[in-house]
Amino acid sequence: NQFAYYSKNIFEYPDSSHYALRYKIGEVHNIDPNRIICGAGSDEIIQLLCRCFCEKNDEVIYTEHGFLMYKLSALAAGAKPVKVKENNRIASVENISEAVTSRTKIIFLANPNNPTGNVPTKQEIDDFISLARDFPRCTIIADEIYDGLDFSGNFVSLASRSQDVPVIVLNGVSKVYFAPGWRIGYMAWHDPSGVLSNVRDGAERLLRSRLCASTPAQYGYLAGLSEESDWM
Repeated sequence: NQFAYYSKNIFEYPDSSHYALRYKIGEVHNIDPNRIICGAGSDEIIQLLCRCFCEKNDEVIYTEHGFLMYKLSALAAGAKPVKVKENNRIASVENISEAVTSRTKIIFLANPNNPTGNVPTKQEIDDFISLARDFPRCTIIADEIYDGLDFSGNFVSLASRSQDVPVIVLNGVSKVYFAPGWRIGYMAWHDPSGVLSNVRDGAERLLRSRLCASTPAQYGYLAGLSEESDWM
């Protein structure tokens, strides 16, 4: 109903602030809406983050069954993608710690993992955060777009376990709402000490240089967050 109501204004340019959507995402997921930045799907957001964090010859870590866009976006930014072997189809703290160097700028972690749906334990999440703490130039980007498809009951968002280490969480509608064609997602910046303020400013400037997510996508997502979810 909300989607139909707001689509009557489709002849207008979309709301570039994503105001209503950000506040509903914040309400549903208990996130400060001012920490949420929306984009046209996680692909765009991943590309943007690689451009913001990486310079030539910097390194981006991802696990062997990770989303292909991690690698492609790193290459497009001039960085070196570093593929790390998983243990039992889940990210390994030990293997990633061996791969991190002084040039590592991003660690991409899928939580839940694709395609297995495995989720790290709270202890494993704490170990990942501790690893990032030892390498302050390295930021964890947690791709949690499959969060609603965890049937183990053990899913924990990485950002919720960090008191000081920055974590950027990605999410959207493609998987949980079965709507990949809408092309809308968001990143939530968990940065308790503000060490990424300049990077975030750069990300927002880049996003303002293009048109934002479409009006139907914004209000379709808003309707999905606001209305009954029993059908899921």
